[in-house]
Amino acid sequence: MFEGYAELGAESTVTAEQMAELEDLYKNFDQGIWTEEYNPGIAEWNGQKKTCISEWKGLPLSDPGHRHLSHLMCLYPFNQVSAFATDADSVKLFQAAYNGQIARNGDVTGWSMGWQTNTYARCLDGDKAHYNLQRALRHSTSYVIAMGGQGGCYYNLFDAHSPFQIDGNYGCTSGVAEMLLQSYDDVITILPALPSSWKNGSVKGLKAQGNYNVDETWVDGKATAAAITNNLDVERKVSVRLGKQVEKYTIGAHETLNLDLSQGGTFPLLSSPVFLIIRLADLIAAPSWRLLIQIVVSGIGNAIVSRSANEHHIFGSTIRHNLREFQPCCFCWNRSRNHILICIRIFQSSLVITVATARRECQEEAQGKKIKPFCLHNYIYFWKRKARTSPIK
Repeated sequence: MFEGYAELGAESTVTAEQMAELEDLYKNFDQGIWTEEYNPGIAEWNGQKKTCISEWKGLPLSDPGHRHLSHLMCLYPFNQVSAFATDADSVKLFQAAYNGQIARNGDVTGWSMGWQTNTYARCLDGDKAHYNLQRALRHSTSYVIAMGGQGGCYYNLFDAHSPFQIDGNYGCTSGVAEMLLQSYDDVITILPALPSSWKNGSVKGLKAQGNYNVDETWVDGKATAAAITNNLDVERKVSVRLGKQVEKYTIGAHETLNLDLSQGGTFPLLSSPVFLIIRLADLIAAPSWRLLIQIVVSGIGNAIVSRSANEHHIFGSTIRHNLREFQPCCFCWNRSRNHILICIRIFQSSLVITVATARRECQEEAQGKKIKPFCLHNYIYFWKRKARTSPIK
């Protein structure tokens, strides 16, 4: 509500005084998240009580096989409780919600299985989410009202309560999306609850909050690549999470950020110019172009580049340029006439290679001396674009 009011601005029909009154009510409103010690009698808890989210304010938890999960709406579809919480109280509430889901898990209706697929995904438990998805897809033989034991689907894949109830179809579809991508906390989380049985795969066109499209690829249960497309007409900053690591990037209007996730982190994959420094001696000594290409490719992983909206930071120095045009700029500070610099850039359907040569002597950063910039002459080659030479100072 408050976010919507802020986005509408002057277009909102709600006055500032009314919003102030609503905010005061919200601050003093009972948030409805209480906890209690509970033992549902399941074998994996060995008769112990654990802290769970309460279902009722004045009544204790009961009926562990019940189909309703209203007390866990704080976990899904809302986000009052989050697996990504960091402060102590929020972490305890999340664990209580997770325990509450385990305590309520039962052989119930099809729509409840869809709900549990989502709640387990929010708990980052991909295997239990997958288990509920499997149960939701099993064949139901009941065509009369049954409150348990006949949840699943029919031959036409309609969800079985039984009988048919559309909630389960929508719920399971949402559950699959939650297993593969989450963004409710304004951070795009890659493969948050991937089941161990989905060892290798890829998905395209998932939607993240904020109007982003996300494609993902994974191998051996680990993310290898992701592509995030900004669908708005403005440049925006986006946060991306893989495991516990969160990185921030800038994506231009209607541009795609490609990430290499194969090393366990979120790293730009040719989304900004890549700077490679190759010694002239190595270049001359290369017996073939194939070896030269290998030298260039091997250097990509070691390039030190950070990108902000209008500048590049290379080896501690900054030169500004227009990132919205073509970004052909290459900068290098190193010993004169001993190195050349090659820049590889993917821009829309173009492959850009920039070769730069030093014109003025400067000293290496490794020696701890002051860095001096020098002029570069860039020879830029386009694939599917016109050739152009751009001198940069």
